[in-house]
Amino acid sequence: MYGFKYVGSLYSPGVQPMTRKFHVTANEVITKGDAVILTSGKLDSGTDVDGVSLVGVANETVTGNSTGTNHCEVIVARPGDLYLADTASDGSYAATQVGYYFDQGNCVTAVQQISDTTASATAGQWMLVEHNPQGFGLDSDTSIGLFTPTQTVFSSQYNE
Repeated sequence: MYGFKYVGSLYSPGVQPMTRKFHVTANEVITKGDAVILTSGKLDSGTDVDGVSLVGVANETVTGNSTGTNHCEVIVARPGDLYLADTASDGSYAATQVGYYFDQGNCVTAVQQISDTTASATAGQWMLVEHNPQGFGLDSDTSIGLFTPTQTVFSSQYNE
């Protein structure tokens, strides 16, 4: 599975994602499902995302033009929203890590996944809500988790 996929909210069934368009950094390729950050006021993804406060997840694929005026629709990262994501080492994290925080990993190869080596009880960009969630068409894939963003640029407080 590539990137992050919005699947709902912890707070209420049927909560729709909040979206907003942002300018894309010149020549930056943003792929649908990428977690994105702001760099100098424009969207960026890739290796720069690890450990940085998230803006959200790209809802479309866009390449920034040379003047940086292209836009990309982003699902704004809100604590409590739920995303399916794959772990970088395919299943070396465990059900006992529900409630643990993780950063993104493996972004160097342009595949955005959760770094299963960054598990922390106190800090990270994403919190594991459910290990191997069922009912999303990936039931047999134990490297998939259900995560909520915790370190976002729009939350009034987040863990560091």
